[in-house]
Amino acid sequence: MSTKPPLITLDADNLEQEWTDHPGAVHWVNIQWAEALRERKFAEFDLESVLAREDVALRTAFDNAGKKTTETEIKRLLLANSACREAAQKRDEAAHIQHLVESERTALDHKKSALENIVKLRLSDWYSEPKGPTPEEQQLASLADRKPRGKKPKRIT
Repeated sequence: MSTKPPLITLDADNLEQEWTDHPGAVHWVNIQWAEALRERKFAEFDLESVLAREDVALRTAFDNAGKKTTETEIKRLLLANSACREAAQKRDEAAHIQHLVESERTALDHKKSALENIVKLRLSDWYSEPKGPTPEEQQLASLADRKPRGKKPKRIT
C-alpha cells in the first residue's frame, strides 16, 4: 500500500479539524467493526449448522446402508463436502474483514495518541518561531566582532 487512507492521515497544520473529525471517524469504524463481528458470528453459526446437518445425513446414510463408521471417517467426509467448504470459506472471509476493521481501530488509537502528542508539543512552544537574533542584529554583531583594519599598534617595550 503506497498511500495512507484518509482516515488515518494526520494533518499537523490543521489540528482543530483533526480533533473535530476524529470522534466521527472512530464512531464510523466502531460501527463497521460491530457489523463485521456480527457477520462473523452469523458465518460461524452457519458453518456449525451445515456441519451438523451434513453430519446427521452422513451418519443416517451409513446406518441405512448397515455400515459402521468412525469419527475420523465422518470428519474426512465433512471436510470433502462442498457445502461445508463454502460455509468455512464464508466464515474465513468474515474473520478477515473483522481483522481489517480491527486494524483500522488500532490505527485510529495510534492517531489519537499522535494528536495528543502534537498538541502537547504545540502548547509547549516546540513548534514556535525561531527566537534567535534578526538578520540586522546578526549583521551588527558581526561588525562589532571584526578587527579594525589598518596597521597594528606598535608595541612599547
